[in-house]
Amino acid sequence: MLQSTFRQIEVFLEVVRTGSFAGAADSFSISSASVSNHIKALETRIGVPLFVRDRGRGVSLTEAGHRVHLRGSELMKQVALLAEELQPNRDNRRRRLILTSQRFLARTFLSDAVARFTTAHPAIELVVETGNFEDVLDAVANDRTDLGYVISSEGAPIPDSTIVGHERLGFFCAAGHPALRRGPLHIADLGEWPFLVTRKDERFAHMVAVSMAEHGLSNLRVAAQIQDGTMIGEVAARSDSLMCGPALYVMDLVRAGRLVELTTVEPPISLPIHQIVAPGSRAAREIAVFVEVLQAAAQGA
Repeated sequence: MLQSTFRQIEVFLEVVRTGSFAGAADSFSISSASVSNHIKALETRIGVPLFVRDRGRGVSLTEAGHRVHLRGSELMKQVALLAEELQPNRDNRRRRLILTSQRFLARTFLSDAVARFTTAHPAIELVVETGNFEDVLDAVANDRTDLGYVISSEGAPIPDSTIVGHERLGFFCAAGHPALRRGPLHIADLGEWPFLVTRKDERFAHMVAVSMAEHGLSNLRVAAQIQDGTMIGEVAARSDSLMCGPALYVMDLVRAGRLVELTTVEPPISLPIHQIVAPGSRAAREIAVFVEVLQAAAQGA
């Protein structure tokens, strides 16, 4: 009986995840009728309907269904953790933690924490994957990662995200640029010169443009749209165009004296960094360890 109940909960959770009985049937390679029987048996055992029966609305949970989904998800996670702990030779197996981040965040925000983590916790295999904003959210939603890191200036990318830091943006120009002779400038006055920007169809470019517009810098003269952030820095160092981007991203060029950060009257622009825990992750302990290391790295401890 216990085994059949677990199976019913498993099928129920898959119906919710895929959004349909047919989707759950495909996942388990069973018929839709079999899925329906599992759901009916679970509803009979619990004593209340879990889904709103409305053919035109697809899968919709009742209030009881939402509660069962919450408790059932936690139950299956605990069962998976217990099964993992009871496996023989567990201590000899290397644990794994997968992080997925926007590309520039991996270099600027996560690098120090990753270096500290790999040094302090060699028993945990760390996998770092990168992509754009949508890639990260997709990996989180489909449990292809344990932790996701994105920048979002327009509120939380998903309800369960946590702000874990801020990415400071700076305005940069080539050494010897005439803007450097003007002293501290208002951000709005930087529109006197052309700008190098990332591709306008990318979310990060939109967020930077919105942030600059909020400081009075809109209707930019765009010298070029360049997808690769490293190339933007190189071109800025060789031209009269300005760039706005993560300060850490062009640190090497600044240290080499090829780029200089402009001093502005207003405080630097910063964008919030969100951390998202994948709902299906089974690496709760590894996540806790990495988050602790990340916090220490952010504080410079």
